[in-house]
Amino acid sequence: MDIREYAHEGRWWGSIDGLTATSKDSHYDGDDNVVISEDDTVPIRFEVCNVCDGRGEYVNPSIDSHGITRDEMDDLGEEFFEDYHSGVYNIPCGLCGGDRVVPVPTDASHARALNGDARYDYSDREERAAEARAMGY
Repeated sequence: MDIREYAHEGRWWGSIDGLTATSKDSHYDGDDNVVISEDDTVPIRFEVCNVCDGRGEYVNPSIDSHGITRDEMDDLGEEFFEDYHSGVYNIPCGLCGGDRVVPVPTDASHARALNGDARYDYSDREERAAEARAMGY
């Protein structure tokens, strides 16, 4: 699975105001029973986006999410090669929205709650992908 295909699912924040972010959903950490409710304000710091590595964009995953071999690139031609490397097929990052940074909670309990949701989302995606492969998709 290519992280670019589901990066938008990692956007836990609805809006950012200075060094606080407003949660757009409810988040629950089953280990410590920490709950972040929709519209809760969470103190944050900024880190470089780990999806686009701080570039703010990436190649559209519909173009190369499963890789492009040298032979495929040759078959697609010199014009595609030049367009691909010049950014013609780039789109804004699904996580940071082109901002190149993402908010990260400064409070450990908030971070645990948000990471707990992310772990669940990842394992759920993996399970769905495994089921699809088993069914021949």
